[in-house]
Amino acid sequence: MSSYKIDLSRLRLKNGPTAQCVCLVDELGNRTMRPCLSSSVKIQANELTREDFKGSKWLVLRYGAFYTKSLRLCELILQGVFVSLDLASFEMVRKFRLPLLQFLERGSINLCFANEDEATKLLRSKDNAGPEVALEYLA
Repeated sequence: MSSYKIDLSRLRLKNGPTAQCVCLVDELGNRTMRPCLSSSVKIQANELTREDFKGSKWLVLRYGAFYTKSLRLCELILQGVFVSLDLASFEMVRKFRLPLLQFLERGSINLCFANEDEATKLLRSKDNAGPEVALEYLA
């Protein structure tokens, strides 16, 4: 990242184990990620301040956000920073579906990454929503 002149001066390194992920790929190239984040070191929402985002253009949220406390705190401290959210996996969407929907419906996300399974799982109770309905909702 530094070779692309990305400022890493506010990067925090934490001691402890990292997450693990197994990537399964079938003969057609479809992939399934099986992450295990339970024992990994995580930044806690209360460790973030507005100063951490000063001069930043984007915040990318993925597995580590764990969607609940971190998302709400990020809303409070982010001003003038675009937020992208990667739904990460249909299992994460299933587990955190209601807080995700609430967060998305508040309009705090500028860009949402989702594959067909994740988007469909997010809207599972909205009139048997399929991928087209989910795409329209996320747009």
